[in-house]
Amino acid sequence: MSSDYIAGIHGGGGRRGWIVAAAMGLLAVVVIGGWLMAMRYTAEAKAREWTPAGAPCPAISQAAYLASGFSATNRADFGGVGFARAYGYTVCSDINDDGGRSPAQAPVCQFNDPGALDIATPAGHTYYLPQTKPATVIVSHGRVSCVLAANQHMDSPGG
Repeated sequence: MSSDYIAGIHGGGGRRGWIVAAAMGLLAVVVIGGWLMAMRYTAEAKAREWTPAGAPCPAISQAAYLASGFSATNRADFGGVGFARAYGYTVCSDINDDGGRSPAQAPVCQFNDPGALDIATPAGHTYYLPQTKPATVIVSHGRVSCVLAANQHMDSPGG
């Protein structure tokens, strides 16, 4: 058998084979690219949903927290972080860090009426006193931040 005969059987060689292979490769790139773009869009939308804009929560020292009269004993451990509140409801999620653009995950919790917050990370405790205002706490790159806003529906106790 000649090599031309074998190439003909397998459809190899020739221009048509290269065109089909190139078209299939292009189709794969388009499908995978579209899927990656959809995943990123979804991650960014979730990050926007979970990180509302708001004024910074009043940060307080441990001494001020202890003197505040609030006892943040309702604790939820989420994503390696302890989120403790005095009262009210909480809801937590993981979001992609950096506004949804990073593959790294960041824990975020929203509180409807927390009183005081005690956020425990491996770096230590951070205290906030939002009192009766809703609050959102995110731990991004090991740093704790809090804003006086929440937009998640909270109808049952968390943590």
